[in-house]
Formats: sequence, C-alpha cells, structure tokens
Amino acid sequence: MIPVSALERIDVLTDGASSIYGSDAVAGVINFVLRSDFEGAETSARYGTVTSGGMDEVRVSQTAGAAWASGNVLATYEYFHRNNLLRSDRPTIAAPTFYDGTPAPDEFEFDLLPEQRRHSALLTINQDIAANLRASISGFFSHRESTARNYALTTSANYLLREPTSENFGINAAITYDFTPRWSLQIDGNVSDLRTIDAATRLFPAVQSLPTRVAYSDLWSVSALLNGVLIDLPAGDVKVAIGTQYRHEDFLNRYLAGGGITADGSRKIAAAFGELYIPIFGEANELPGVKRLEVNISGRLDDYSDFGTTINPKIGVLWSPATGLKLRGSYSTSYAPPALGRVYDQQRALLVIPYTLLRNLLGIELPDPSLSDINYMGANGAADDLQPEESTAYTFGADYQWNSQNHAFQASVTYYDVSFEGRLGEVPIPGNLTSAEGVSLAFEDPNLFPPGSVIFFPSDEQVQSVVEGFGERNLSLLGISEIENIGIIDLLSVTRNLASTETRGIDLNISYEFDTDFGRVSAGINANYILDFIRQAADTTPAVESVNSLYNPVDLKLRGRLGYAHDNFSSNLFVNYTDSYRTDSTSSAEPIESWTTLDFSVAYSIENSDEKWLNGTKFGLSIVNIFDEMPPTTSTLGAFRLTGYDPANASPVGRYISFDLRKSF
Repeated sequence: MIPVSALERIDVLTDGASSIYGSDAVAGVINFVLRSDFEGAETSARYGTVTSGGMDEVRVSQTAGAAWASGNVLATYEYFHRNNLLRSDRPTIAAPTFYDGTPAPDEFEFDLLPEQRRHSALLTINQDIAANLRASISGFFSHRESTARNYALTTSANYLLREPTSENFGINAAITYDFTPRWSLQIDGNVSDLRTIDAATRLFPAVQSLPTRVAYSDLWSVSALLNGVLIDLPAGDVKVAIGTQYRHEDFLNRYLAGGGITADGSRKIAAAFGELYIPIFGEANELPGVKRLEVNISGRLDDYSDFGTTINPKIGVLWSPATGLKLRGSYSTSYAPPALGRVYDQQRALLVIPYTLLRNLLGIELPDPSLSDINYMGANGAADDLQPEESTAYTFGADYQWNSQNHAFQASVTYYDVSFEGRLGEVPIPGNLTSAEGVSLAFEDPNLFPPGSVIFFPSDEQVQSVVEGFGERNLSLLGISEIENIGIIDLLSVTRNLASTETRGIDLNISYEFDTDFGRVSAGINANYILDFIRQAADTTPAVESVNSLYNPVDLKLRGRLGYAHDNFSSNLFVNYTDSYRTDSTSSAEPIESWTTLDFSVAYSIENSDEKWLNGTKFGLSIVNIFDEMPPTTSTLGAFRLTGYDPANASPVGRYISFDLRKSF
C-alpha cells in the first residue's frame, strides 16, 4: 500500500511489543518510516524479468517534495505491473491433476504466481503552527487487481479464473503540543477502509460466472500520548510515556446478487498503556564490569467489546559489562482475539466424497474393512467457539561491536522462546500427515485427537448437525449425488484453539568491514536456527513437532553476503541456503533436498559529471538466483491443487534479472 519511493527506512523490533502496540505485536513490530526532509523531484523506474518463461514486471514512480523552515510536504505515486508465471514455464514442477487423475485441457494453464497490477499514492504534510505546536496529516490510496488461474475442488473438477480487486485508503492526522522542552502531548486519529471484490469464472468443464464476493473492512481510532522526563539520574534521564486509545473495527463479507452475508461483525477496543525507561548506570557513573545498565518497563490494558479485559506487561534489561559488549533480555506477554473474519465466519467448507475415491487420491491404505464402502465428510473453516490467543515470550541476546580506523566488526546473537495458549490452528497430526491420513490414525487410537475430531459411523443427527453448522450453501458433493452412507466425519482441519504451541530458536548476525587501497570490502552472515515448533491440540493429546516437514518451517536458513564499494560504485554477492528435510516424520517419508541460490547486485550513481543532466542519476542491476536453481521437487497432492514444490520454503521464480534507474531533480 505504501509506495517504495516514499520510504526512508524500515525499522524492525524483534521481540514482543504487545505492551505498547497491542495484540498484533506478539513477536515484534515492523515500522515503515517515511521520508521527512526530501526536496525536489525523483523519478524511478524498474524493469525485471525471468530468463525462462514470460513473467516480467514494471514499477514506475514519481516523488516530489518541498521543505521550508516550519514544515515539509511529500507526495508519491507508484505504478506496478507483473505478468503471471505459468506452471508450464517450470517443467520440473509437477502440476496437480483433476480428481479422476486426468489433466486439464491443454488450452488451460495453472498460475504459480498470478498477474498483478497496482496503483498506489501517498501524501504527507508536516507544519509547525507555533513554536511549541506541530501538526501533520498523511493519506494513502491503493488499487490492486489480480488475475489467477487455478483449480478448485467443488461439486466437480473446476478450472477457475479468479479476478480479485481491492481498494484501500487511509488518513492519519496528528497534533503535538510541547508543554516544556521535556514534555509533550500528541493526539492523533486514524481512518482506514478496505474493499475487496472477488470475481470468478469457471472455465472447465463449462464456462460459467460464479457469485461475486465482496469484503468490507473499516477501522477508525483516536489516541493520545504524553511523553516526558520524570527525573535526572547520574546515568541519564528517566523517561516516561503514557497513552490511551479507542478503536472501532467493522467487517462484512457477502455475495452479490442475493447471495447473502457470509461474515458480519464489529469490535470496539479501549486501551491504556505506558512505558518507563530507567538508566541505572552509564558513562557518568559506570563501575568495573558495569559500564551501562538500563531497565525498560511497559504495560498495556485492553478492553475488548467481545472478549473482555486483559493486561500485558513487558520488562527489558540491557547490561554492558565492557566496551562494545551488550547483554540483553526481555519478558513479555500478549493477548490476541481472533480476527473478525474468523469470529463471525458464516462460510465454511464441507466436502462429501466416497472414501475409496479419497484414499486413491492420496494413496491411503484402508484402515479397516468396515470402512471399505462408506462416504467421507470433511470440514474446513473456523469453529464457532473461538477464544483469544495468549502468549509469553522470552528473549536473551548479546551484541558485540569493535571499530578501529579501517575496520568494523559486529556480531549479534538472540535466543527466543515464545509459548502460546489457545493459538489458532488445525489439529496437529503426528508425522505432519494430512487430515485424511489422520483418520487412519484415529481409527487405530481413538484417544490420539481431541474428542469429536473424527467421528466414525455417525448417527443421522450428528451428520445433520454438521451440515447445519457449516451451511448447506458451503456443501460440495464429489463423486456422489446426495448425502448418504456417511461413515466418517473428519473435523481435523477445522480451525480451533489449540492447547499450546511453542517455538524456540536462535538468530545470528555477523558482519565485518575493512578499507583497502581499492575500496571498502564487507562480509556478513545471517542465520536462523529453529530449535522447536511444537503444537499440542489438547492437554490429553501428544505434542507434535512441525519443523522440517512439507509446508512447515525448515530448521536452518542462512544468508551470506560479500560486498565491495568504492566512490559511487557498490556491489554485493549473496548466498542463500535452506537445509534439507523430509515430507513428514514417518519411516516412508520422502527426502527433500537442500536449496542453495546466489544473488548479485551492482549500483552506480553519478554526482559530479560534466554533463549536468546526468547528475543525480543512479543505475542498478540485480540478478536473483544466478544459476537458475529450481526449487527441490516434492510430491503433488492431486486434486488438492498443490504442485510439486514447497511454497513455504522455496520460490518457483528461478533466475530473475532487474534493472533500476533513478533520477533526482
């Protein structure tokens, strides 16, 4: 939604921040900082293309800004267009087939990446009204269109053309008053609106326009924040921030042409929050082994109209025992109600299919002869009794920095441990198998899953209850003409609150730079190692490890960098590594190879040319995946639309070359 040219930088806070920012900031915050001092005009253009296939993209933007003694203005418009990436452009990636095993007609194609077109614009104005009074207003607008050809499993094998369109706008206005040089009050208001229209056309087996779905999401909020210095200590100022906020959210999802409402809800949130920064030791009062010691304490109270009141604290400590070395740790909690679209979801999917046909699709052996001639009923969607997610997060880390006249070294390591209660998700299945495969496990061990997750030989009342709960409009029959002879009800894929989820891992970042007679050389490595990602559906069911399995995180990812810069020239070479893993944790699991790719970028800027019109011009070239390494091959899942690669851990784009041109006036 925000044009890239309008950004000055992106700040990332990598530990829990719900005590200040609210429920969304469970594991951190990404803050997009806009340019505030830009003057003049800047035109930029970017063209990129794959070297195999027809996907290319264009991005063009125009930025203009002005600054004066008491304020500034910035305006940016950006246009972006990307063609689709066809599955046929990647012959090593196997395509799914229709449920009966037959491929789609040759004239139809699957999209690995859809076509997308986007317009976005931003305007921001800052103005000093008086010596101690400032005002600002920002507005943005974006319009996005997409075209995707994919496959849907409905009453028959359908080949679909989906064309979603979305429009989003927002306005923020703020006023800041300085009581004294050390105390200020800021009051701001936000309004945002999102409209999404999802139109679809069935292309196979017969051309037919499907009901168009429209989603409306609206939000407005007002907040006040008081900042200031409480007292002066030898180590520095004790700073405090106290704030309050009121927010209102609405969500509506419906079908046009009399299709009815599928989700409708609203939420009101009132909040109060505060933060206290205490410097205990610093340069003025350091001790041996304690050059710096700081404590940061914050907390937030939220009152939700639909889920009650919660209080979430955070405490962080930073200790520097020696020059260049910092040790840090934090503890925080969070509380996140389910999104409105989940809480008020009236559209859930229910599929009835002969169990034999389903087993043939997925290669599942018959669990018991009594299940040989029955029909299977499987459900997807959100449960109707969702509760908030609650989490506790710990982080511990160390940062080291060493600088000399021509050398600079930095190293950072962080250990994180985030534990959730009630995290939303599907019932975890041992071996990371599909829900249909979980049915076999449930038959062998009825206590493996929470009660009611899989029902064998249900009564007519149980079948009717599930159909009514999920809505007859959302019911699909595949390979049969009516609901009868139901022998299995599978609710494993229904989104619900899990008993617990825990993830632990280590982040490492090392960089080194030094000057030579020929320029500055730099090198670095960034690594993430996931120790665990464990989910447990209920206190009475087994814990399931999700790391290193198909469509789940891989334990080890690395990105190394080697750079060179001299005057107005710079270049970087990157190497990316994703560790090998297996499709699941069973003995018959298939191995998935590790994936290593190289990226390269080079940039040159012209500043003092005799040709004045060239000054302020920057050129850039980048190559992603230099050697065109295709993603590791995985099994397809037939009628379930999953192609032969893992989109959670690899990209189908291949070698991608882009050219950038930027001109400042």
